[in-house]
Amino acid sequence: MNTTATTIRLSTADDILTAIPYLLGYHPTDSLVFICINEGQVSATGRIDLTSPPPPSALTQLLARQARDGVTAILLVGYGPATAVTTTVEVFRDACREQNIAVKEALRVTHGRYWSYLCPGGDCCPIDGEPTPAAESTVATQFVAAGHQALPDRQHLAGMLDPVDHINSGEIAAMISAVRPCGDTCQEALLLLRHYIHAQSLPDTEQTALILAALRRDPDLVADVLTAIDTNPPGACLEVLTWVTRLATPGYIAAPASLLAYAAWRTGNGAFANIACEHARTDDPDHDLAGAVHQLLTVGINPTTVPPLTGLSTETAAASPAA
Repeated sequence: MNTTATTIRLSTADDILTAIPYLLGYHPTDSLVFICINEGQVSATGRIDLTSPPPPSALTQLLARQARDGVTAILLVGYGPATAVTTTVEVFRDACREQNIAVKEALRVTHGRYWSYLCPGGDCCPIDGEPTPAAESTVATQFVAAGHQALPDRQHLAGMLDPVDHINSGEIAAMISAVRPCGDTCQEALLLLRHYIHAQSLPDTEQTALILAALRRDPDLVADVLTAIDTNPPGACLEVLTWVTRLATPGYIAAPASLLAYAAWRTGNGAFANIACEHARTDDPDHDLAGAVHQLLTVGINPTTVPPLTGLSTETAAASPAA
């Protein structure tokens, strides 16, 4: 789920369709995208996979949380075949009614054309739909100027965590194995992370191997990095944690990927947070922090409603946001 503080007016269906790839970070397919509105502002954006929609109970939990956070209206856009989109939109609209959340617009996009489910009398859209808006528009220009990007698809977003091409994973694994397990190692790893976060630069491969070894061995270091994420400017940790995650070898991916997922969630980049969380849980399905971040994303907790995590143990830090 994504949050945005950028002020861009969305007045028409074309504006909504133009905005969604920038709000998500990529162009969705086979998806139902929902945009939450709080006091006239976009407070969050989320996506449901049409091929594996959540059970009604999970949807109810998600919308109940949004209602508690002050969401009073939602915009829905389904991308995919008419039957799949319509079924999911109807379930979502029913769940919104249960939470007294108004559905202000509901659209279906299929093969480059769109239809509205909210046409008065059902006849305001041509039978063959309206063409989706051109890629270049005032709204698109505003999002680009605000620093947003719209990648071609979710696979391109996931590719941001692919291993670094020019670095041999076997050499990284050997460096990790060579790191001596001691308290000084964890302290050195924390100092390295703090330094590179502040400098906005990247550690070398030996330093990264030390960080990876320490993150796996010391849960307190993970808690310290959570504190660093919440006490630095939003997004300051993303580049370093992305780099460390990309260099991680199997068995060492879960900790940095979970921290990256949390950092991305904190900035409102829910799409990238989901990618990083999936990356972590693939490496270790039982990783505590990965499970906690997954719950944050599944329930749809707005990061602005959660106070910074400071001075907590790993277990407490992982549990607190979902409380």
